[in-house]
Amino acid sequence: MLIRPFPTRYTIDQTSLFLMGLTKRFLCTNL
Repeated sequence: MLIRPFPTRYTIDQTSLFLMGLTKRFLCTNL
């Protein structure tokens, strides 16, 4: 994971959205 000069809150939000996207894609693929 790349560390970027952004506020921590922004980084956490981006990471959460990314993980949520992967989870949804994973679940949809298995269903």
